[in-house]
Amino acid sequence: MPGNRQRALIADDHHLVAEMCSKLLETEFTVVGSVRNGRAMVRAAAELKPDVIIVDVAMPVLNGLDAGGQVKGKCPLIKLVYLTMNPDPGRQSGQHCAFYLISHEHSPRSSWPTIGLRTGRR
Repeated sequence: MPGNRQRALIADDHHLVAEMCSKLLETEFTVVGSVRNGRAMVRAAAELKPDVIIVDVAMPVLNGLDAGGQVKGKCPLIKLVYLTMNPDPGRQSGQHCAFYLISHEHSPRSSWPTIGLRTGRR
């Protein structure tokens, strides 16, 4: 039932990645918006009050890590899921993230990167 679905915000400066995330999430979440930089993410989080934000670590204006810290400072119940190509995001993430999505090398059988999930600190 759509009324009970978790609300998701996507923050990524790459249009195709944001679109892919939206398509993947829309079966389980209500995607409430998409923004292209960290400052816009902080504003949208306060206005839209999503349950979860998919965050690109490297965004313009304000990077995803700093933007995530600001969001958690204002809205501590919002969960953050970071997208990164860094094989060791734990060194850069700080304490405000719930999970990491790590994009690995492309599989020979697929044009999509494989995704690994690691639990972070809350």
